[in-house]
Amino acid sequence: DHSGGAYEATTHLIRMGHRRIAYIATGKSGTTSVEERMNGYEKALFDNGLPSPHSHRLTGAAAAGIEAFLDTHRETTAIFAENSGTGYEVMRTAARLGIAIPEQLSLAFFDDVEYGDMWSVPPTVVIQQDKLIGQEAARLLLSVMANPMQERRKIVLPAELIVRESTRACAEAQE
Repeated sequence: DHSGGAYEATTHLIRMGHRRIAYIATGKSGTTSVEERMNGYEKALFDNGLPSPHSHRLTGAAAAGIEAFLDTHRETTAIFAENSGTGYEVMRTAARLGIAIPEQLSLAFFDDVEYGDMWSVPPTVVIQQDKLIGQEAARLLLSVMANPMQERRKIVLPAELIVRESTRACAEAQE
């Protein structure tokens, strides 16, 4: 559930007092997972009465684009990143720019990372149930082999938010 996972992560950031939350994706717009994750982010903002300006979204970003975005959007207090690669690049770039995670910028992203709890700042992530996804894919494949003319189905499996140390209450909300 790309949309639901992004919604949950963005809502987590909102509950921590963040109001200027950006969305960063290295994937291209038009990719189903990128679009669904952005939709979940936008829905969480909308449901909580927060604006969703286009200037707070960056898609198709390379490392240089992430650096320019972070440098010109210093008012941003939190970021939801599309995936672990993007999240890692945000962490690396923030460190290079002297932006401390989570003290100055909270970060959550989709997809867990290997040994995430051992990172210098263990990331808050949305995980997919890989084993269940594989089981459902195999079940669906067998079903299609048995009946190739059946209607198409979309299977949505729940994602899970794992809160670690890359998110914290917004300093501005505490003042």
